[in-house]
Amino acid sequence: MRVTQRMTVGLSVAALISAGLGVLAPQASAWNMREVAPGLTCGDDFYCHNSTDDVYFVTARVTCSIGGGVHETRSRIGRGLTERVKTDCSSYTKPGGYHIESTMEKDGWHHKRVEDPGTLESTFPVGVEYLHAETGPDTVPAPSGSAG
Repeated sequence: MRVTQRMTVGLSVAALISAGLGVLAPQASAWNMREVAPGLTCGDDFYCHNSTDDVYFVTARVTCSIGGGVHETRSRIGRGLTERVKTDCSSYTKPGGYHIESTMEKDGWHHKRVEDPGTLESTFPVGVEYLHAETGPDTVPAPSGSAG
C-alpha cells in the first residue's frame, strides 16, 4: 500500500471514529442528569430541565475554581423550561510579588525592592451538588411588614 493510500485510509478511519463519538456525546451528557424532584432533572453542566407545570426553586452547592470557594445558590426553574442554575462565582485579587531594581550610581550599585500590584482573577464554576428542590409561586412575593 502506498503512503498516500495509507494516509487516506487512516484519515477515513479517524473521521468515522470522530463521527461515532459525536453520536454518543448527547447520550453521554444524559448520563450526568439526575432527578432532583419529580419532573425536574439537573446535570453536571449547571442546567436543570423542568418537565412539569410547576415552578421549581433549586438549591445547589456550587464549587468555583481556585480562589472562588464553595457556596449555596437558589435558582428558579420555570414551567417546562431548561435553565441554568445561578453559579455566582466571584473574582479575587491575587497578591502581587516584588522585584529588585538595580541602578548604577557614582558610589556603586544601589538595589531597591519594588512591590508589584496584585491582579484581579476571575473564577468559574467547576462542580455542582443539587441539595433540594421545592415547588413555589410563579413570582417571589414581596417582603411583608407593617409600615407603621
